[in-house]
Amino acid sequence: MDKKIIFLDLDGTLIMHSPNGNFIPNSAQRALQKAKDNGHLIYLCTGRSFSMIDDYLKESELVDGIIGASGACIMMNKVIVYHKPYSLEEINELINILESNNIFHWLETNKGVYMNIEKYGNEVLKRRQFFPKFLESVKPKNEECLSIINKVSSIDPLNPLSFEEKLVKLEKIVKDLENGDVILDDAIIKFNEAMELSASCNKTLEEATKTVNKVLNKDGNMEDFEKVEE
Repeated sequence: MDKKIIFLDLDGTLIMHSPNGNFIPNSAQRALQKAKDNGHLIYLCTGRSFSMIDDYLKESELVDGIIGASGACIMMNKVIVYHKPYSLEEINELINILESNNIFHWLETNKGVYMNIEKYGNEVLKRRQFFPKFLESVKPKNEECLSIINKVSSIDPLNPLSFEEKLVKLEKIVKDLENGDVILDDAIIKFNEAMELSASCNKTLEEATKTVNKVLNKDGNMEDFEKVEE
């Protein structure tokens, strides 16, 4: 059998996300091990900079190399062999465009993620269950980091789902699980997501019920409605 290099994406391909963190499904680990046993090389390809890649992936014996930061940095056999950060002119131009348009963004390096935490901290916290490694590596933006930027990322503000959207999503997850076409690893993730959606919907209903059970008193203020039994 000819020796091949297998390039794999991370998020949503090799790595699954859950409220308890990121993980590689057992089925994927077995496939990687079989490829290694057959003499093939495994390279991970990702838009993440190395500071946003979980340590267990960088240290894994199943991984021969990583192409990170959308190609700006390459690691082979645990050694960085290529690194091409932005020039100061390029990075300052990008930051000026993003700041002038009030776009939520962050600056990625191999040492960490830098951003205006005071301005964008809330947007980061909204994503904590999706990017736990991201949160670990966030640092306040400073002048020193500008010379080692691999990548500039931006994203629209994360708007919470409405009650109706949560119900639609919950219904779809339930149908997927009832059909039995979901592999076990995915089913666990979907089940946890369904539990979170259900809890959120119940909380919304409880708050709505409390509001409905209030009436205006003679002074125009809201007070709890008391049911009078005859």
